[in-house]
Amino acid sequence: MLLIHSVLQATMEGLWAMKAMEHAEIYFNLLCAVDPKMLKLTPKDDLIYQEFRKEFPDFNIEKLNEEDLKSPSAKEAITDINNLMQSSAIRNVKDLRKSVD
Repeated sequence: MLLIHSVLQATMEGLWAMKAMEHAEIYFNLLCAVDPKMLKLTPKDDLIYQEFRKEFPDFNIEKLNEEDLKSPSAKEAITDINNLMQSSAIRNVKDLRKSVD
């Protein structure tokens, strides 16, 4: 019985992985079909970009250099931007809840 359970579990995991890959391919194709200048992933895209550019005014986004993002100062700046976005999102949720009440 344990062997059957293990085989079924492995089969289910394999099916799940295949379905996840199908979804990833669909989303990737959708992302590639849209002009990046027109692509909006969140309502805050412009704000995120503005904050990014405040912290990294000279960062070359045409060709990303992983080492530029891994420096201690870059990590600190990215953390600051992330915290700003999270606090903004929390405020938006609280405002939404107030408007519903």
